[in-house]
Amino acid sequence: MSGNRIYVQGSYIDVHDNENVYLSVDKAEVNMGNKKKKEHSSLSKETLEKTVLKVQRYFWGASSYAVIFCVCRDKYGYADNMSMFERELMNMESLNESDYPCKQETITSTMKNNTYMKKPIDNWEANGAKERVLKLRDEFIKAMEQTEQI
Repeated sequence: MSGNRIYVQGSYIDVHDNENVYLSVDKAEVNMGNKKKKEHSSLSKETLEKTVLKVQRYFWGASSYAVIFCVCRDKYGYADNMSMFERELMNMESLNESDYPCKQETITSTMKNNTYMKKPIDNWEANGAKERVLKLRDEFIKAMEQTEQI
């Protein structure tokens, strides 16, 4: 079975299990086919946790984390890896104590049911996103901008 050809410029670590190659990329540029995506570590776990806590009043359920994931993916260069993002959230004590803790498969199942989330966040409104989704998206971006200035 052949997979994607990936070109990495920068520092990385790869791990093989004879079927898959797992890349850990830090401050590098990754090119898959014609797609170019910058992966970086500028989104710290502390910043993510603080900012999620600031916007939780806009949450309607655990599926709200899918909105957070998509914003981090599209606007802040977070790797397109839902499972890794869920694990990071599940390891944040303050989020586990919240009204809507993130559980495994929460983001994946939300995105299966809301296919517009696979599109860039700027295209959501045109693709039928609910008002609450757009509100959370916008408030999270605002909160991130405020957190980054501190």
